[in-house]
Amino acid sequence: MSGHTVYTSKQGPSRFQRLPGLSSSLSPYWQQRLISAAAKRSKKRPLQSRSKPEHRGKPGGGFGSLSSGGGSSSPATKPATIFPLPEDVRRGDQLPWTTCGNFSLALQRLLPYQDENFSQIDKKNLWRDLVTLADRLRNKGSARHGWDRQQALIDTLNDVSGLEVWASPAETKARLSVGFGNTTPLETGLTLHRLYGVPYLPGTALKGLCRSWALEELAAKYRIPRLQPLEIKNLHDSKPKKLTPLELLEKLVLFPGVGKDARTLQKELKKIQAEMQKTWQDVQGKGYPEPALNSNQKSVFDVWEAEESCQYRQIFGSQECRGEVCFYDAFPKVDKQLFQLDIINVHYQPYYGSEGQEPPADYYSPVPNYFLTVAPEVTFQLLLTSLDRELLDKAAAWLTEALATFGLGAKTALGYGEMAVA
Repeated sequence: MSGHTVYTSKQGPSRFQRLPGLSSSLSPYWQQRLISAAAKRSKKRPLQSRSKPEHRGKPGGGFGSLSSGGGSSSPATKPATIFPLPEDVRRGDQLPWTTCGNFSLALQRLLPYQDENFSQIDKKNLWRDLVTLADRLRNKGSARHGWDRQQALIDTLNDVSGLEVWASPAETKARLSVGFGNTTPLETGLTLHRLYGVPYLPGTALKGLCRSWALEELAAKYRIPRLQPLEIKNLHDSKPKKLTPLELLEKLVLFPGVGKDARTLQKELKKIQAEMQKTWQDVQGKGYPEPALNSNQKSVFDVWEAEESCQYRQIFGSQECRGEVCFYDAFPKVDKQLFQLDIINVHYQPYYGSEGQEPPADYYSPVPNYFLTVAPEVTFQLLLTSLDRELLDKAAAWLTEALATFGLGAKTALGYGEMAVA
């Protein structure tokens, strides 16, 4: 490393740049980075000067200043500046994640990806070490703060005059995977609270699930079909973009009506009905029953002012008004093991890796991929509040049915995420 030159900025070197005598304290990773950068600089050749300046932009002008007569040579190639990690961060190649007191910080920030030889670490052992760390933190009692603070919040809300509170425990009946696509060094993730380090159910996810279930109930009442993924893609890819019948139903239900008389409102709602009939012509003949709105069994105005539609607008809100039911984050009761390892087996990895060049043969060895899930029989505390008891009970009923039927999180089609509300 002593034979290589590293340039610093004109303002003077900072602690992020390599200083004289620092090479001995560099980690193997940055030593290899510096050697590779120096090798690339030695291979670069200076650019050939041009006889005429290359003008870009408008005729007679260009970017920068060019002399009116004579050529302009390109500036000499300057080697790029390399910025190693600060010395206080480079003290160890691996940060002590196994002794971290926050499970979320250990998984999302401190987990190593490569060893000193730049080879990928065995993920199977890492997953097991993570579960061991989670059990140690649970036994230590540091993961109970989320549940305890939520119980204190429920007691406080019950003392608020005029506020209706619905709180009920919900138990996972199968493994739960929320935030499966989150970025981690292990390629799969899990939604964890940044402060408490425990898995939790975001209030936005619970509200979205409840809203989807309520829309499905409205669609079943008016015979609005749920299309296949390819049919949805064809409608969305068309120019201009077309909405699906289910999206048009939600557009109809959430249509703003404040400050409009009945005649004007009916006229505007019929435009949505005409759009739905036009969309239905694109999917006609594929075995779906005709929507009730197309057969004039129900007018669009009757659908808009129906009791279920009004409750949908009031609970979840629209562009003209906010929702009247608050969905809170749900925290787990830390009285048993929270996590379980699950596995996905890739049977034809060479086939997928070669983009079809290799055959999907049965003689390939399965490649197990581990990922972290919330264990079954873990209890979460659900919490909803509203100033209207009727709307609160309706939202609670929708959420209870949605958790038991739809499930929450990823892989719900395989049975993941099913929960039972007490």
